Amino acid sequence: MQNFGIQPPTISTVIAGDYIGGSTHNLQPGKVEVYVSRNACSNGAPCQGEIYLGTATSTNGNWDLAAEDFTEPLRVGDQVLAHFTSVESRTSE
Repeated sequence: MQNFGIQPPTISTVIAGDYIGGSTHNLQPGKVEVYVSRNACSNGAPCQGEIYLGTATSTNGNWDLAAEDFTEPLRVGDQVLAHFTSVESRTSE
């Protein structure tokens, strides 16, 4: 499946107990699914999301997910990851 060069969202802010926010690399509307990895990534391989935290809507390239919408609270050491899907169902890598 081709992703048409869609890059993963940028996570610019993580404030435990408050919100997670960032931007997408394009202005397409879509959704950003946010995950947490609680295991260390090894050998330079990209981390994989283990725990789904929630979904945010991307508007004009910006998105945020409020803590009250998290499926569970963040912990110290959590690695936050995000995945973008456009309205055309094109996904980031």
